[in-house]
Amino acid sequence: MEPSDFSLGVKGALYPDRRGMNTRLRGQLEMNISFVLPPVLELVLTSLVENVKHKVHGSLLAR
Repeated sequence: MEPSDFSLGVKGALYPDRRGMNTRLRGQLEMNISFVLPPVLELVLTSLVENVKHKVHGSLLAR
């Protein structure tokens, strides 16, 4: 992968959730994002990317 490239992978399932008179669409999703940072940005943004990853992961687990 070049620094200008990225990869996005998404897989999951949607299914109806029927409870009494109400029907909702529920689902599960797995998303993978891969990218290469240019060397200069890698030094600056590595901790920022890790921080965002932990916050997103934590908010998804809290649901």
